[in-house]
Amino acid sequence: MEFATTAQKEVYEQVGEHMRGLFGEEVWANPNSPTYSIRFGSTVVYVFVNNWLEDNAAVNVYSYVVKGAEIRQDLLLYLLQQNDQYRYGAFGLDSNNTIVFRFTVPGKPLDKATLKAAVNAVRFTADDQDDKIVARWGGQRAFD
Repeated sequence: MEFATTAQKEVYEQVGEHMRGLFGEEVWANPNSPTYSIRFGSTVVYVFVNNWLEDNAAVNVYSYVVKGAEIRQDLLLYLLQQNDQYRYGAFGLDSNNTIVFRFTVPGKPLDKATLKAAVNAVRFTADDQDDKIVARWGGQRAFD
């Protein structure tokens, strides 16, 4: 795998150590992308180490929540109001109108506690909200 900067590679390696230390052998490293993933209940959490600055990288922790929901004004209003309730992270739509929940932190410094908090914020939010959204706006949980 190629990295855009030395910092991106360093952060990727550190994230891998932290993820394995926190979540064990269930962590999967994508061989083609600087991404780790792990399944929790009805969701998969991805940790992507994105090139950001020459001396740092951004760690994007995210989960696909619901795909195929009817994208209506009341759904978008619901997602925005939910965003207001969270201290960290936010809902969004990807280019395929899949609802995602994303939390981004700088890669340097990044300790285990911060990474764990980010993964858990995404994990619990996605796992809690996927059933609520599907029940009201249709679609399916992204993991299904």
